[in-house]
Amino acid sequence: MLIAIPSATGPQMVQILRFAVDAAVEYKMVPSLGVLIQGTELEKQIRDVAVEDLLGRKPVQLDVDRIREKIQGRVVMVTGAAGSIGSEICRQIAKFKPQAIVGFDAAETPLFQIDRELRATFRS
Repeated sequence: MLIAIPSATGPQMVQILRFAVDAAVEYKMVPSLGVLIQGTELEKQIRDVAVEDLLGRKPVQLDVDRIREKIQGRVVMVTGAAGSIGSEICRQIAKFKPQAIVGFDAAETPLFQIDRELRATFRS
């Protein structure tokens, strides 16, 4: 199935993909008509569906140097550190080499697990 709706919102794309999955068919995205006209051969412009297509917005570009400047060598506290989002925030923060990450959460076992994961992955 070729999805040729460049103006589709995130929720609309999710619904379209559900139909494709339910029908057990492969799916790809086709760019807008303007991009097709300016571009090369159609087969080279057909692409996989990206996360950005489901979000319905362009991805945010982070200023990595500024983030590093704010985090590197400092102590950072993350509340909800044992949850899915909080633990991912801890992983992302760890890449910027803070002095320490203080994880706070009511769930002790998952907090212990993210602590072990971070120590194993980012120990220097």
